[in-house]
Amino acid sequence: MKKVAIVCGGYDEERVLSFYSADHAEQALANGFKTYRMVLSNDAFSFHYETPNGSYPVDRSDFTFSDADGNRIRPDVILMLIHGEPGSSGALLGYFELLKIPFSCNKSLTASLLFNKRFTNLMAGALGVKVPKSLWIQQGDAIPTVEMLETIGYPAIVKPVNGGLSLGVSRILHYGELQPALALAFKEDHQVLIESFITGREIAVGVLRTSEGIQTLPCCEVRSVSGFLSHQDKSSPNRITKTIPALLSVSERQAVESIAAKMYQQLECKGIIRVDFIVTENGVPVLLEINSVPGMAASSIIPETIKVLGWTMEYFFTQLIEMAS
Repeated sequence: MKKVAIVCGGYDEERVLSFYSADHAEQALANGFKTYRMVLSNDAFSFHYETPNGSYPVDRSDFTFSDADGNRIRPDVILMLIHGEPGSSGALLGYFELLKIPFSCNKSLTASLLFNKRFTNLMAGALGVKVPKSLWIQQGDAIPTVEMLETIGYPAIVKPVNGGLSLGVSRILHYGELQPALALAFKEDHQVLIESFITGREIAVGVLRTSEGIQTLPCCEVRSVSGFLSHQDKSSPNRITKTIPALLSVSERQAVESIAAKMYQQLECKGIIRVDFIVTENGVPVLLEINSVPGMAASSIIPETIKVLGWTMEYFFTQLIEMAS
């Protein structure tokens, strides 16, 4: 029986979501695999194997540990479920690459590029994908002028380049709101994007590679109280409503799925990604971001779209494990 390390935890606020995802994965894989819950500390680069009866330290030199019977175990494959730092960012993936342990998500280079929203926009633009107009600012730079902001337009979105859960993200309606929005964003990262706010419908679509090739999952439309998926919205499920499948026209759905699959292929993605768009009133998809390690809790977008597709979570996670490299 294949030994699967369900790697969860992490350094930021997404740590809690990671544990919910791990719970869901453990339940789904209980019959087909030998699973081990491997928790990354929230304040140091150290792991422990967690069981209901206690925890056991993991040797970082080879990612092995001893179980309750004293058996030395090295996992065959990693199911990566750390959604923020250092999972989605790629840092931890480089460690597993050095150890030559297969894992279920993007390689470290792809993950680090997608974690950086500026690099994602640059790569998407080079592939002919429409992205919002933006200004890139590093901490210590001069504050953009009124004229510079006019090229972006209002409303505008101010957000950290790296990070998740919409931490540090603001929507501003005029220039006077820029400085406090930048201060908030710089608390999360040393670089910030100021983007045009795109009016339309927010659509998320999962993409993965199965034994049958690259496949897109049903599109999900996400509506929020704030109108732009703020941190408050993402932290309070009752502030978000999801429609699966999204009520798109055939041409809109095909455009979204085609772009998502194109990004997956051209960026050499692995495992499951979630691609987020705004579909404008004219039916044009505008890329917002790509999530390398999307949430896998029962109420998360990807599991809900899998349910609509008719797959079991056991089948889905098995595909991720069998395609891991």
